[in-house]
Amino acid sequence: MVAKISHGSSLYGALAYNYRKVMEGTAEILSGNRMITDRLGQPSEDMRLTLLSFENYLLANRNTEKPVLHIALSPAPEDRLTDTQLEELAARYMERMGYGNQPYIVYRHGDTHNKHIHIVSVCVDGNGRKISDSYEHRRSMTACRELETDFGLRNGADMEERNLRAELKKVDVSVGDVRHQDRQHAQGRVGKLSLPDLRRIQRVAFHAQHRSQTGKRRVQGRTLYGHRLFGHR
Repeated sequence: MVAKISHGSSLYGALAYNYRKVMEGTAEILSGNRMITDRLGQPSEDMRLTLLSFENYLLANRNTEKPVLHIALSPAPEDRLTDTQLEELAARYMERMGYGNQPYIVYRHGDTHNKHIHIVSVCVDGNGRKISDSYEHRRSMTACRELETDFGLRNGADMEERNLRAELKKVDVSVGDVRHQDRQHAQGRVGKLSLPDLRRIQRVAFHAQHRSQTGKRRVQGRTLYGHRLFGHR
C-alpha cells in the first residue's frame, strides 16, 4: 500500500475535487468520522454540511498556513478489499497518524487501475492546537507496513520500487550519463508523472549507475444545527 499526504490551505478545494469525482460517477462517499450529516449512518452528500463539519476546527486556529489534509491510500491492484475493509483501513491509518479524533470524510475512487481511497481532514484539533506532523513520512511508512500485515496486503515499498524500475527500463546504466538519459526518457512521460515522481526515478537511476560502477548492491543512501453528528467516538 502506498500513502500520499498533501497539506493545503483550501478545504473547499480538497472537498470539491472529491465531490466532482462523485458527480462524475468515478467515486463514492465511503465513510466519515465526526461529520455533520442528514443521512443515517453515512456522511452527508451535501457539501455545505461537510464544510460545516470542519468550520469550528479551522476557526480555532487561523495561524496554521496549511491546515487541510488530503490523504490518498492506494493498495496494490491485486489487493481486493471490500468497502468495509477500506473503511477500516482508513480509520486505522488515521488513528496511527494521530488524527483518529479528527473530523474526516473518506471517498472510494475507481478512476484508476486500482481501487483506492481519499481522506479529507484538518490537522488542527477542536482546541485550536496543531497536530504534530513531525517525522510524518516515516510514521506513515510505519503505519502502512503495519496495516499491510493486518490486512494481508502487498508491501508498498516493493510496489514503488517495481514501478520506478519499470520507468527506467529504457535507461542503459552501462553507458554513463544516466541523469541525461533519464531526463530524455522522462520528457515523454512528463504529462503522466509528477515532478516528485520524476525526481525519484532520477535518484533510482543514479544509484543504479553507482552500483554498476562499484559492484555494491545496497544504496546508502468524529445534534448540531438540527443535524446528527455522524461517527462521534
